[in-house]
Amino acid sequence: MISNNSIIGWDVGGAHLKVAYLDKQAHLQFVKQYPCPLWQGLDHLHKAIIEALASLPYTPQTTLHGVTMTGELVDLFPDRATGVRELIRVLAQHIEEGHLFFFGGTGGLLTSEQAMQHTELVASANWLATGLLTGQTIEQGLLIDMGSTTTDLLLIEQATINHRGYSDFERMHAGELVYTGVVRTPLMTVTNQVPFYGSWQPLMAEHFATTADIYRLVGALDEQLDMMPAADGQDKTPIDSARRVARMLGVDVNVAELPKWQSVARYLIDCQARRIMDAIDIQLSRQLLATDAPFIGAGAGSFVVRKLATWYDRPFIDFAEIIQTNDLSLRKAATLCAPAVAVAYLARIWNEHCSR
Repeated sequence: MISNNSIIGWDVGGAHLKVAYLDKQAHLQFVKQYPCPLWQGLDHLHKAIIEALASLPYTPQTTLHGVTMTGELVDLFPDRATGVRELIRVLAQHIEEGHLFFFGGTGGLLTSEQAMQHTELVASANWLATGLLTGQTIEQGLLIDMGSTTTDLLLIEQATINHRGYSDFERMHAGELVYTGVVRTPLMTVTNQVPFYGSWQPLMAEHFATTADIYRLVGALDEQLDMMPAADGQDKTPIDSARRVARMLGVDVNVAELPKWQSVARYLIDCQARRIMDAIDIQLSRQLLATDAPFIGAGAGSFVVRKLATWYDRPFIDFAEIIQTNDLSLRKAATLCAPAVAVAYLARIWNEHCSR
């Protein structure tokens, strides 16, 4: 165990690497997201780790690393257990033995060896890290972490995480994990038709455009959140996004002016919101929350969660509000990288407990 230590929290995703740094006084000093298309090879993860470590003001000998992950899901690996073990091996090449630990849910932090043996606890547990930290501050509410690819919903009751699933399979079945996000989701999964010039126009079942295009078209997607290439690898201007959306309808962009494509985008955004609302309704129907219990928003799509809270007439709390920092840029990054921030704080609490 390391005493008088700083902490680095890592969230190894399939598309991004998220990193948070706490100094020895437990002050959040650094949070950043790095593009990491893991499905294209482990070299991308090596590169992102090296870049992150080079940016951090830490001393290796007195720093504890807590890791959570979802990157084991990518089709680079034949199965999840193999993915977890491969990600552990990569991280172990950059971080000294004895300083590296992996989030194993309610079981706390695991050594590399323990994590290798209990991959089912480590795999895709980042949602629980965010929930456990939130539950230390929020007595009750619905945590909604809408990221680039997925949306996690987690009910907090009496400061306790009340979830019905743990694995992705279980959580999808329980309506606690919805595979839709604000950047990478193919538009063909949002709906199968849109209103266009007075009739319903079907969408093509092609990966021509993603949700990043529709949020760009309405000016809602911050450039810092938009790290993945466009579906066609081309530019990300509004007209380029409109061109990709038009292709989903089987037409070229010049058949309508930009405001028309923005209208299509708004309809698609509403369709995505309705899908998340179905999952919210399932959680609220459990009748465990008071009618004034808040929605807690996290992830790249926290701005969507804020809007949903308004629709449900619920208070909204940004995840960053539970983090003790007045730095606005850090607060924004903390909301984006909530699991990395959460695992950093949880690692510090765990370390202090074990050091007593």
